[in-house]
Amino acid sequence: MAGKRPARHGGLRRFAFIGVLSTVATSPAAAQDRSFTVYNGSDVPLESVYVSPIYSKYWGSDLLSSALGPGQTRRIQMNGFGRYCFFDLRFNDANGREIKLWAEDLCSSDRVEIR
Repeated sequence: MAGKRPARHGGLRRFAFIGVLSTVATSPAAAQDRSFTVYNGSDVPLESVYVSPIYSKYWGSDLLSSALGPGQTRRIQMNGFGRYCFFDLRFNDANGREIKLWAEDLCSSDRVEIR
């Protein structure tokens, strides 16, 4: 379930990122897609994946089309982020546990492992 995220970034920092985002959004690269691979290293299936740029107050929609079993990998496709690299990630597993990863740099590594 997508929803509002708790505030955790300072206002000045948010304005700086909005400025950078508006510059990126007007460039031809804004149409580029970003993707990453999730490896489920836990012993519980992952049921949902939510992604949000670190400047956003909201989680995006669930990007996992079906459960990701233990030991499995899946490529997650995100649209409309251009060259933007830093994202907060939220995973929900079958036991109801939320796993949150903050400010992941998906440009330097496009692989995320959940344990």
